[in-house]
Amino acid sequence: MVAACLINIVLDVVFVMFFDWQVFGAALATIISQLVSALLVIYALSNHYDAYSLNMRKLFIAKDVIKNIIFIGVPTGINSVLYSLSNILIQTSINGFGAIMVAAYTAYGKIDVIYWMMISAFGVAIMTFVGQNFGANKLERIKKGVHITLGLALGATLVIASVLLFGGNYIFALFTQDQEVIRIGMAILQQLVPYYIAYICIEIYSGAVRATGDTVLPTIITGLGVVGVRVVWLMFFTHTSVSEVLLVYPFSWISTSIIYIFYYYQGSWLKRQIKKRDMIMHQDA
Repeated sequence: MVAACLINIVLDVVFVMFFDWQVFGAALATIISQLVSALLVIYALSNHYDAYSLNMRKLFIAKDVIKNIIFIGVPTGINSVLYSLSNILIQTSINGFGAIMVAAYTAYGKIDVIYWMMISAFGVAIMTFVGQNFGANKLERIKKGVHITLGLALGATLVIASVLLFGGNYIFALFTQDQEVIRIGMAILQQLVPYYIAYICIEIYSGAVRATGDTVLPTIITGLGVVGVRVVWLMFFTHTSVSEVLLVYPFSWISTSIIYIFYYYQGSWLKRQIKKRDMIMHQDA
């Protein structure tokens, strides 16, 4: 990843500044850097001798594995699509408030991604941890791991939120020198950043549940709690300001978090997945 980022930066400079290839140059730099990253990953996996080592001669299609990957992966992919669609609706609503507002919201989006990259990393971490321990039937480690990850995510969220709230002006200055854009961007930041904490439960609890193979209901919960709430808010209520539009974010985060907390602690999902796992193991035996 480090190599890919460095190559991307260097090639951006070379292709755009020196060759003047503009958008094509930036796109080509991204493609080349990702290709190099993929080749390095394949090389690293091929030269390991652990359980995850890659032997090109032993590659084959396993129908049962593909079925499980699709069953787990497709709902997760649908979740990502739903998030993107809801964000498009929000962006469309904001576009109606003028160019300066669009510029401020776009700059905020560049800053906002810092948090989402971090919280997504915690989501991937808990999915990996829970998946391994669920397979090993170490259920107490799952519960402990979820609680520890919640604490770590909370701590990281508070740190990032503090940095953005107290240093947001300086970060916005990296993207624009227009003081009106910075002022509006900071107003957006100050409205949304304090509610980052409400999203933690969505990422951690949904990741833990999905790791056991329970993917359909989390997709439904996210679809209704996030996308459904946002669509209703944007399409059926009149909004006279951007702040009213953006209220949909904390409202959807809080409502979806409440649903996930209830779903996780009532526990039927875990019993259901344990039963399914044991049946598969019995069939394999």
